[in-house]
Amino acid sequence: MEGRSPIEEAAVATALVRSGVTRGVTLIELLIVLSIVAILLGLSAGAFMGLQSGFEGDQAIERVKSLVRRARLFAVGEGCAARVVFDRAGNRVVGSGLRTVGLWHLEDETGAFDRPLSLTAASLAPDGRFGSGLALAPGAEAGAEARPADADPEGVAAELWVRPDEATGGTLLSLGASFKLGLEPGNVPFAEVDTTDGPLRAVAPKDAALFPARFARLGFLYDRESLRLAVNGVDVASETSQAPLRRDRAATLRIGSAGEAFSGVVDEVTIRSVSGREEVRLPRAVAIASAPPFLQFDPSGRLDPVFHAADVTVVFVLEPGGRRALDVSVLGAARVRDAAPGEGLEPKGATIP
Repeated sequence: MEGRSPIEEAAVATALVRSGVTRGVTLIELLIVLSIVAILLGLSAGAFMGLQSGFEGDQAIERVKSLVRRARLFAVGEGCAARVVFDRAGNRVVGSGLRTVGLWHLEDETGAFDRPLSLTAASLAPDGRFGSGLALAPGAEAGAEARPADADPEGVAAELWVRPDEATGGTLLSLGASFKLGLEPGNVPFAEVDTTDGPLRAVAPKDAALFPARFARLGFLYDRESLRLAVNGVDVASETSQAPLRRDRAATLRIGSAGEAFSGVVDEVTIRSVSGREEVRLPRAVAIASAPPFLQFDPSGRLDPVFHAADVTVVFVLEPGGRRALDVSVLGAARVRDAAPGEGLEPKGATIP
């Protein structure tokens, strides 16, 4: 049996066993053959697992690209903003739309979507941020009938312009216990929401306090990812929670508060319902190496220029090796490509104030 390879020896041994011949194969030779076969099987299994991980990774990135495209289509189809959040810590991507459900320009008591205001000791003043605004004094408020979308379980966003006369603070917008947006004493902004896990509160640092006699844009967003408080388009505080929003069914939507001492002007009040929420959880074979906190589409399907000055790039790392990049252009087009060497060390297209 000299001159034969181990695999040939194995074939001969198998033939001899099948034919009933007992001579020609020693125990050592048989062990050698079995060892070689085991090694070959191990290498094949490792290669197969590597191919499977790479395939799962590419599939997951394609799902993220599809989510981005659906968020863009939602924005265009619903005529609203849509946002895609990149949760690097949780290794997931979440998309949702921001549908406008309440809008008051405060040129008169009539709001958009057939939502008129009733004024209690409040009045319309000619010196609003855009035309006239709602002048509030101690004991004054304006109210509107609440609707279910004002506190959608998936979340809510609200924004307004405010010019405080003094530094007394006060509630600016509220829906009972569901949410509240206002100023603490010293004009420090805060936002509160009530979730099924309990209340959540975000308070701005003292250096973000609003100046008296100067307009500022104040807003918050709760999307079952976090409660984020923003001043002039910049996030100044946040608290995390994934619990659904709880709606105070007996509450009235109020601008100002008759029980508080706030004095100033409020203008351009907007309420948005968070809807169309969709989530992609990435497998262990994929990690987000570099990404902005979120990307947002405007109703035209473009990246919202308020947050994005250029294209957005998200870089993924795959196991056992490889990197992929997801590019989203300012026009909203999304594509996947191989990442360049070193790409993803710094986020590209990160959000801006």
